[in-house]
Amino acid sequence: AINNKGKSFWGTVGDSSGTPGNATLNTVSGKSAIAAAASSAVITNSNVATTSIIMITPLDNDATAVTYKTAAGAGSFTITTNAVATANWKFAWFVMN
Repeated sequence: AINNKGKSFWGTVGDSSGTPGNATLNTVSGKSAIAAAASSAVITNSNVATTSIIMITPLDNDATAVTYKTAAGAGSFTITTNAVATANWKFAWFVMN
């Protein structure tokens, strides 16, 4: 459990959302995007282990890409949507180890 009675600081927030698709961001949290006409993106990140939990918060709505899942691997995670996105689909993420 986290007991924090003040502001939390999680370090630098990476942002690759301006260039949708696969990206490398070695931060604990960030913003990325799945490119239009795609249904997944791989975020390479040295903080990610196979046991990591990746928290995702969608930052956009999409007509077809409405559900998503993540899979953590050694040094990266993959986010996959149920269908190809009709436009760039931005999301925020956080790595917990």
